[in-house]
Amino acid sequence: MNEKKIYFSTQSISQQIIIKGEKQKILINKDTQNLQQEKENTQKSFSNQRSQIIVANHSLPYQLNKFSLLLEIFVELLYAILRQSLAKAFKSKSLNLTLINSFFHSNLNTIKFIIELCFQHQSEQLDSQVFEIFVNYDIYQMIDDQFYQPKIINNSLQQRGIKNEDKIISASYIQVCYDVQRNTIIPLKNVNYHLTILQGLSVVELQQIYSTENYDYPLELEYVFSINENAAVTKMKVELGEKVVYGIIKEKEEAQIEYNNGMNQGKTMVYSEEDKEFSQIKRVRIGQLAPKKELKIIFQYVQPQDVFLNKFWKIDINPIIDNNYLHQKDKSQSQNSQIINYLNSKFKLKDFKFLYKQDIQITFDTGSHITFWKSPTHKLHSTDVDDAKQDGKNNKIILRLDNIPENQNPEKQFTLLFSSDDINLPRAILSHTNNDALEYQKYCATLTFIPKFNQVSLDDAYTQYLDSLSLPYNQVLNRGNYLFFIDRSGSMNGQRIKRAKESLILFLKSLPQDSYFNIISFGSKYISIWNESKQYNQETLDEAIKCVDNMNADMGGTEIYTSLKEMVYNSSYGTSNETILNVFLLTDGEDTAKPIIELVQNNNRAETRIYTLGIGSGCNQYLIKRMAEVGNGKFHFLSDNEDINAKVIDLLEDSLTPYLKAFKVETNAIKISSIIPDPESIVSLKKNQELTIQILFSSQQDQDNIQFKINCFDSQDQKQINYNVNLNLNQSKDNEYFHKLAAHKFITYYENALKYGEQQVNFIKLNKKYLDDEDIVNLSVENQILSNKTAFVCEICELEDQFKQQARSKIQIPQRPKRLENHFQDQQLRCVGMQQSMFYPQCGSSQIMNMPLQTMCSQSNAIVLPRPQQMQYPRCRTVRPKFMCSPMENLRQEQCAQMKDFPMQMNAQLQLQKLSDINKDELNVKLSYNQLIQFAQADGSFKISNDIQLKINFNNLNNEQGLKDDVWNTLLILLYLEKYCSEDKKSWQLVFSKGILYLSKHGINYTEKKLEYEHSQA
Repeated sequence: MNEKKIYFSTQSISQQIIIKGEKQKILINKDTQNLQQEKENTQKSFSNQRSQIIVANHSLPYQLNKFSLLLEIFVELLYAILRQSLAKAFKSKSLNLTLINSFFHSNLNTIKFIIELCFQHQSEQLDSQVFEIFVNYDIYQMIDDQFYQPKIINNSLQQRGIKNEDKIISASYIQVCYDVQRNTIIPLKNVNYHLTILQGLSVVELQQIYSTENYDYPLELEYVFSINENAAVTKMKVELGEKVVYGIIKEKEEAQIEYNNGMNQGKTMVYSEEDKEFSQIKRVRIGQLAPKKELKIIFQYVQPQDVFLNKFWKIDINPIIDNNYLHQKDKSQSQNSQIINYLNSKFKLKDFKFLYKQDIQITFDTGSHITFWKSPTHKLHSTDVDDAKQDGKNNKIILRLDNIPENQNPEKQFTLLFSSDDINLPRAILSHTNNDALEYQKYCATLTFIPKFNQVSLDDAYTQYLDSLSLPYNQVLNRGNYLFFIDRSGSMNGQRIKRAKESLILFLKSLPQDSYFNIISFGSKYISIWNESKQYNQETLDEAIKCVDNMNADMGGTEIYTSLKEMVYNSSYGTSNETILNVFLLTDGEDTAKPIIELVQNNNRAETRIYTLGIGSGCNQYLIKRMAEVGNGKFHFLSDNEDINAKVIDLLEDSLTPYLKAFKVETNAIKISSIIPDPESIVSLKKNQELTIQILFSSQQDQDNIQFKINCFDSQDQKQINYNVNLNLNQSKDNEYFHKLAAHKFITYYENALKYGEQQVNFIKLNKKYLDDEDIVNLSVENQILSNKTAFVCEICELEDQFKQQARSKIQIPQRPKRLENHFQDQQLRCVGMQQSMFYPQCGSSQIMNMPLQTMCSQSNAIVLPRPQQMQYPRCRTVRPKFMCSPMENLRQEQCAQMKDFPMQMNAQLQLQKLSDINKDELNVKLSYNQLIQFAQADGSFKISNDIQLKINFNNLNNEQGLKDDVWNTLLILLYLEKYCSEDKKSWQLVFSKGILYLSKHGINYTEKKLEYEHSQA
């Protein structure tokens, strides 16, 4: 029989009743007089790994009925709470009745619950029912700082969890106010942003002014807005003339009742909550709003800062409404189609006008010397804050928009990059809150760290940002094993398989030297081009491309699990900690998500990364997203009309950077309530990621100097890294925003666990074993941050002090007890003059499976081509490539669209032969990056014909140094790519970087050579 227990604790006494069904006895610890002995007994019992039974002073017979047992518990509980309350009051040298009352109040519901059980079960005997009650003078206090990855109580998991077919929808930025009755958008007059940059986070206050002057009747408005999913909404205020309405976070049901009651009384009321269908969208209902007034809505939220190239922090301010909502050409293919339909049901998106004025102000208060700030989108000027001038450092500066027309375009996104001297050093800040409800975690230590993965200068890094490059040219790349899984099921037929093959060839051309790779095709079964991964060189690259050329969507259904199990998670998996295994999965189909996700999750290692790309609206979006999340990778969704190359390269680029792993944090702080996130849950820290760990603890510390030690392992240099940080309680900053951000992360981890049907919250360490929805409500209300279980409700008041008093009166939440329960087919390139014999194998066919790859892809003088077809020189405008077309201006757009379909399936030798036949009169027509990529070699060089060289040498440069042909041609192509293909830089950046490295190995500095040529042409 399972063990049944009732457990409750206070700060200094512990009582545990454990019912052993087999032994039929009860053990009770009732010693409450000797507190030191009690503590020692408790420590001993919890250190026993086999049993957590506290040695009792006496035992009672099993036949004791519930009434007697619970009544005895109740008496001792009252005594414990009273003793704790008085002890706390006398320790503070004042008999604080409010403080004593708060101790009783936090346990009131549990006391009531015990009394109810007493009378409900007066005559019942103890049976097999399991129930457990936690009673604390605060909800997180436990004995001797024991930490757990808390489990979720079963009733919170019931009817929860995401379904396999659910869509993963991310709401683009939007902030619109509309008339609920008439479904019309309220005109927006002005928008002001005020950002305060602190260490590790940004506080954003958004003020919007709307006009109701054209209305002559009371209004019921709704304000719809979305923010970054990592941001926590912390404040809401509505001003209507002289009236001020402040938002206070309450439990959702309670807030709804209050809103309805106020409306019935004719009051102006405001109610705000997360949208039930799209959690990133928040809705604010404003009722009984007087007309002919100026309406001001003020929101405040906190969010972490983005990192770029590990050299900058980056801040983005989006337009009030994302242009994708307004200019979506094919809404049926858009990942936002459901949200667009949802919004259009409330108001007409097309009616929104960018006619408002906008102002932005940014205040730096990071405590660090700001050495660099620049906006690539707006012109700014700075003002030093007075107290920053005293120490001669610009630790505190204010940035404002210049008063020029180009700054006033509200459709333009604002971006700011900034840096400090210590950006790559570990930093820490100690903050505290004066919120009485958070006494148990008064202090918050926020530890941050951005590794120094590259030596690029700030100016060079900023230039790379402008060039849309996220990988430094001098970045040391990880050499790993790259496995590309390509879906060849029937649904991939047509343009999907064609585009997938093109992107796969670009992927292969972009791989770093000395790495290993393999390609696995899957459908109803799976096949790979080799049994094991082979080293990346020109020979293996050519072999792989020939096989890719012959792939078709002819492998039946979609079965992912087996291919992953056999090709990734096999018997050799995990045998090496030095090789990085990068898995790329491209699919458009559905498959059962749960076993695949569990396979990836149960085998998660820092040395393995899973990257996923879902094509079309029919793919399993949950599977695509979740695989990447639990596999330490990244994901993208792709509609049928989107460019696939840039997204494939973005995934590949993410896999190339160094990382840190094996994180641990040590501290001498005691009475810690939570660590967010749990350092041991951080599998790895990659480029453009900032380590942020928040440790919340009580004011009851043995010493004022609090020490923290961060330990991790550098996989690139193969060495251990240790950082020490010292903080002093007397220098703590009064700042509640760090508590709010920590609480938001806590709630997010909990909600994700529920969404994915997990029994445990794995990303936090907590000093309690169990969590349920009530804990999340309490945390949200105590910290006054919005969650999906709480809502803002606004009451009319005139002074902010009155608002603060209202807030304080609503953050004391009674704690209720916890009850535990258990192909190619269209527009193919046609060729003539080919007299060689043609060989048309199909990758994965029995013919191929029974012959070595060297034989199947290189028969004597055979040329591997797609399906047999009539061969002719391309004359038709609809199929000829761009370099064969007339350069007339009215055809450029059509030609560019055609070049996206220009095949990359022919090998470099064949392409050289065809391109050599170009008419000299057509040399002025530009080549696309897709054409040039075909000439890229495994070592980073480019091999081209003299005719192509003439075409790309747009400045008629002379090879005065007498460089080798491959070196000279590589230099010319890199110059050409930057000059004429800059719009597609994200797609060719890795091939470009390999070219720069190749030139460097041959003594050519590309940047210097580029400047030299530019000056010679000036």
